[in-house]
Amino acid sequence: MADRRSSAFFTATTLPLVIAVTGIGTTTGVLDAGTAAAMVGAAMLTVFLFPVIALIGRGAPRTGPDEAGSGPDPEVLAPAHE
Repeated sequence: MADRRSSAFFTATTLPLVIAVTGIGTTTGVLDAGTAAAMVGAAMLTVFLFPVIALIGRGAPRTGPDEAGSGPDPEVLAPAHE
């Protein structure tokens, strides 16, 4: 369930759509410039906040039970200059 929620937040940023709709709305006179600017500003916040919320919602990666003798690979942990 957490993965679905995270995916929803990652895909919910709709800035290009909001820009297109507000552009059409201001051109046709349906929206005034202040309302359009507020809508674009709110959409910009979703671009910044939704990915952060999605990553927080995923939590720590799941790990399986440790097996006897399994641990970090010393080759991976060794410094590159040795």
